[in-house]
Parts: sequence; structure tokens; C-alpha cells
Amino acid sequence: MGAKRVSGDFDLQGYHSRIRDGVCDIVADRLSRAATPLQVELILEKAVEFAEEMTADLQRRYPISEPLACSAGCSFCCHNHEVHAAPLEAIRIARYVSTRMTDNQRSAVAGRVAEVMAQKREIDKLARPPGTRRIFPCPLLDPESGLCQVYDVRPLVCRGHNSIDLGACRARHASGTEEGARILGGVVQRTVAQAVLSGLRKAGLKIGDTDRVLDLTRALDVLLASPEAIQEAIDNPAYLDVASARTRD
Repeated sequence: MGAKRVSGDFDLQGYHSRIRDGVCDIVADRLSRAATPLQVELILEKAVEFAEEMTADLQRRYPISEPLACSAGCSFCCHNHEVHAAPLEAIRIARYVSTRMTDNQRSAVAGRVAEVMAQKREIDKLARPPGTRRIFPCPLLDPESGLCQVYDVRPLVCRGHNSIDLGACRARHASGTEEGARILGGVVQRTVAQAVLSGLRKAGLKIGDTDRVLDLTRALDVLLASPEAIQEAIDNPAYLDVASARTRD
């Protein structure tokens, strides 16, 4: 996705660093003492609240010059080779699926995870994705309504994504690959989302964890596999290493 600069004096790197360090300060000490899924969820809520406050402030100061094309039910951006998430985000989302969805909803999500994972395992057998990176529907996307089933706890990358060109979104989706079209959107949301993710990763490193970005589908495949999986991922961070993202750009 491309970024459309909203103002010549927008200090992209400066804002990124301040948000990243602010999130790290919010999260690191609390994370070192977190022992339950609820504690993890509350920590991430604090980080997301901070992100939303920063986004609102920056949008007031640097409004985008063109209207966003995004709207409810438009799900072109919910198709990617990977949806990147921090371990805290994956745990929070898995807890939401496990505790707040109906049995039928959970079953549907699990089925979509299994379907996408079967295709990803075939890709994993190759030295690299052939030619271009194929896109998959996020298993948390309701295929009938086009709505995110975990919208309230959606990943930061989803919060940061936006587009001013619906035609480009359609073209990318029709191509079936991430390289199908360049999506141009507002820089503020994207900057904040990336900075918060960097802050979460920095906090993990600060308390002795490894620097990991997860593929959300792979993470859900692990975290929804058993009732004990979420707690296991909190007690043993390496439990989610198998879900590490294959791409980082």
C-alpha cells in the first residue's frame, strides 16, 4: 500500500518514533507481569487507546485532502498473502473468537482457517511463492456480509489500512495477488498503526522475548486448536514461533 503525504511539514519519522516509544512504555512493564488472557487483553486495549488518540489528533492537524473510499462491507483489503499481527493481538483475537462468538460462528471461523492453511501448506513446500504472492481471504471475514467478525479487536494493520481509490482496490483483488495494483491511502492511519506495532515488538524485546511478527491465519490455527492453547502462548512465547510471518515487507 502506498502512502499519500498529507502535509509537507508532517514529520513521519518523528511521529513514528514517539508513538513507538510511548507504546513500549505503556506495554513493557505490564507485559512482564501478565499471566492471564484477560491481562494480555487489557494491556493491548491500553496500546490501542493510545493509537486511536494519536490518530485522531494527527487527523485533525493533517487532514487528508481526498475522501477515503473505504466503507462497511467493502472487503477488498481483507484479502492478503498474510495479515501481520503482534503476538498480543493474535492472543486477544483468539480470546474474542473463543469467548464472544457463538458455536456456529466459531465453527465457521475454524473451517475458514483450515481451508486457508491447507493452501498455505502447499505454498510452504515451494522455495518461494511462484512469481507473485497469492492473496487469501482473512478467515475472520464474513463472506456473506463482507464484514469483519472481530472488528472491535481487529489487528492494527487493518486499523491503519485505507484507500482513496476503489478502482485500485478492485483491480488488486481481481488480480489475485498482492502485486495486482498499488493502493494509495492516507499516511496518518498507516503511520500510527505501524508505530504501535513497532512499540509492541520493542516492548517484547525489552522483557526478553524475540522480535516476532505473526501471520494471523497461522496464529489462529495454533491458538484455536485447543482450550489450553491461548494460555500456553502466554506462558511460553515460543509456542507461536510456528506462526511467524513468512514475509515482512
